[in-house]
Amino acid sequence: MNIKVISYTTLRMIIGIFLVIHGFYNALFFSNFLNRLDHYFEKQDLFYNDFLIATAPLVPFEEFILGALLICGLFTKKVLYIATGLVLFFASFVLKANTYGLGMIYVFIVFISLILLLKEEYNYFSVDTVINKKTTVSRDKLG
Repeated sequence: MNIKVISYTTLRMIIGIFLVIHGFYNALFFSNFLNRLDHYFEKQDLFYNDFLIATAPLVPFEEFILGALLICGLFTKKVLYIATGLVLFFASFVLKANTYGLGMIYVFIVFISLILLLKEEYNYFSVDTVINKKTTVSRDKLG
């Protein structure tokens, strides 16, 4: 087994598990999450607008769904693009609110996500690979 394939799969799973656990925890303790959001919005003004305030409560559910898709390896490239953008925004948001511990975790996740995006050819153990193999076999039979 190729070490690069194992490393890719492990990193994808770690990010997925982190997002699932973080999203599940925030959804489970939703009132605490909302209180933290209020605290973050009070501490900074750069990201303070009505759209963000209205959509911020959806973050735990977005994290959970993106993490589950990464764990399965379904739509991996698209999910990594979305997750990278979302987590990059989270990182800048919490760093602006002087929450450096969580901000640095988010920065680390962005870094790993970018590596995964650049090395997608090692995404072997995933639902995407199974779907692509079936599509390739079907095309070969047709043409």
